[in-house]
Amino acid sequence: MPTSIKITELTNIGASIAYTTLVPVVNMAGTPITEKANLQILGNLILSGAGGANYVAANQATTAGTVTTAAQPNITSTGTLTTLIVTGAVKTSSTTFSGLGSASTAGAGARSFITDANLVVTGNFGATVAGSGGNSAPVYSDGTNWKIG
Repeated sequence: MPTSIKITELTNIGASIAYTTLVPVVNMAGTPITEKANLQILGNLILSGAGGANYVAANQATTAGTVTTAAQPNITSTGTLTTLIVTGAVKTSSTTFSGLGSASTAGAGARSFITDANLVVTGNFGATVAGSGGNSAPVYSDGTNWKIG
């Protein structure tokens, strides 16, 4: 027993949409008939045919661009982050020398801040550092050793 309803008479679901949401579709193969499909099926159909004769090419998100909003915690990059410009202070969290891990694993150019350096910073820029001391110091990896700096 078929029931007739105008699509314009259906309730608007607003923001309560999910991949499982059912959507009425009209199957035009043969005699037109209204059937249903969920958004996941429709999305996969559109993406699989993107750029073909029936669908325009799909836009793709990229990680390239400029972050323009305030307070972006935990920014990560897939690939190579080539430029980072910061206005204001950059704070590196503190650790002990043993918490750094190996300089070779961290790689040349890695930076940190330790709280138990065996050397004072003054007069020791570029000197190889170790832990178990009583000095706080910025450090960097040269790929082999951790250095004051």
